[in-house]
Amino acid sequence: MHPSIQIANEIIQRGAQQNPPRFFTPMQLLKLVYLCHGWMLGLYQRPLIQENVQAWKYGPVIPELYQSLKVYRDGQVPAPQPVAQFAPPLDVYESTMIDQVMQMYGGHSGISLSQITHAPNTPWSTTFRGDTLGLVIPNELIRDHYQQLYRERTQHAAAPT
Repeated sequence: MHPSIQIANEIIQRGAQQNPPRFFTPMQLLKLVYLCHGWMLGLYQRPLIQENVQAWKYGPVIPELYQSLKVYRDGQVPAPQPVAQFAPPLDVYESTMIDQVMQMYGGHSGISLSQITHAPNTPWSTTFRGDTLGLVIPNELIRDHYQQLYRERTQHAAAPT
């Protein structure tokens, strides 16, 4: 498992290497890291990040990552952020997962990603209670959701036309 800021930095670095370079807002990074974590759980049954994901008003949030990025408000995060602890290297599955999530979701705005991650029947919508702050979204719930998404996508792709 990795610090969420490490995964955000990977996304920042990969975006900067695109042609033309792509930069992300804190909201986009929060949602993209969550999506990487969700797909990792769903496809490989193991977490990508070490922190808990919480159900906040505007969707799933990793509080530690939010605290690191909030200084940028709604502006773009210009460069990778300091990692305060040891961050192990990514393995091939983790690296590929980040690439795939960026390919699927990297072009979405923060608002669009927020709509995706807190739509009805998502882990966020199942966990969020408007009057209770900081409820953790269990990894098992996230895993089950992304496994179901994968099954739906593969069944749809295999269906005859």
